[in-house]
Amino acid sequence: MHDGKKRYSTPYSNFDQLLINGQWRHGKGIEVLNALHPYNGNILVEIPHANRDDMDEADWGAAKAQPEWAALLPGERWASMRRAAQIMETRHE
Repeated sequence: MHDGKKRYSTPYSNFDQLLINGQWRHGKGIEVLNALHPYNGNILVEIPHANRDDMDEADWGAAKAQPEWAALLPGERWASMRRAAQIMETRHE
């Protein structure tokens, strides 16, 4: 029986964090982005902006990870991207 509640196969938290160099953490910037509820305008979460150091670290981490990604077979890269797309589809409102 369906109770009308949406079920997510992959739980998600850390709405206020950024994925930098493979780890979820708060940005070090001074400003924040307020994510608002689309119907009532209430603030759902405040997301700290990244600063230049965050961007440099993210860039360094991506460059470090790229050779491993490039070494994967096309089908393996496709499967990884497809899984990411499935997660986004299940979370779409």
